[in-house]
Amino acid sequence: MSSSSQAPQAVSVSQLGLSSDEVAVLQHAQREAAAGGSNSSRAASRASSQGLLLLDSGSLAQLGRHFDRLMQQISQQLDHLTEQTQIVTMTMYDAAGNLVDNADAEIRRYHSIMAQMDDLEVEFDRIRHIRDIVREYRQRVQELERALDSSQPSTGIHPRTDIRPRIDIIMDIGGRDIEAWENEKTGTRAKEMKRKEERKRDEKKQDLEL
Repeated sequence: MSSSSQAPQAVSVSQLGLSSDEVAVLQHAQREAAAGGSNSSRAASRASSQGLLLLDSGSLAQLGRHFDRLMQQISQQLDHLTEQTQIVTMTMYDAAGNLVDNADAEIRRYHSIMAQMDDLEVEFDRIRHIRDIVREYRQRVQELERALDSSQPSTGIHPRTDIRPRIDIIMDIGGRDIEAWENEKTGTRAKEMKRKEERKRDEKKQDLEL
C-alpha cells in the first residue's frame, strides 16, 4: 500500500501540552479551518470531534494558516486600540494642558481600552502558542514524509510496518520539545505579567497626579 493511501495518523490533543482554554481554541479552529469542505478538511473536522489532531501535513498547514490569520487580526485590533489610547489622552486636556470637564469619563474610557488590550495580548499569546505547536508537528510530519519518499522502493510500495514506529518517534520527540518550550514560555509569561503590573501601577500613579 502506498503512503498516500495510508489513513492519516493522529495525536490526542491532551498530549500537546495545552491548557483547557487552548484546547477549546484549537478545536474551534479545527472546525473553522475544516469549513473548506475538502476531504482533508472533513477528516480534520472528524478528528476534532474525537479530541484528536491529524498528523497530516496538509491539515496542519491549513490549521497553521488559520492561526496566522487570527494573529494578524488581533495585531490589527491592538494597533487600533493603541491609536484610541493616544486620542483619549489628547482629548483629556485642552490646548493649555488643563484637564477638560469630562476628563473622568475619558479616564474611564482609557482604562477600558487598556483592559481590552490586555485581553487581546493574552489571546494573541494563546494562539501563538498553539500555532507554534502545530508548526512543530507539521515539520516533523514533513520530515517523516520525506524519509518515506527517500526510502520508497522502485515498486512504489512502502513497508507498512515502518510507519507506526516513525509516528511514535515524532510524537515522543515532539512532546519533549513542547515541554522544554513550555518551560521557556513560563519565564516569558512571568516577564509579561510583571510588565503589565508595572503598567497598571503607572496608570494608578497617573490618576493620583490628575
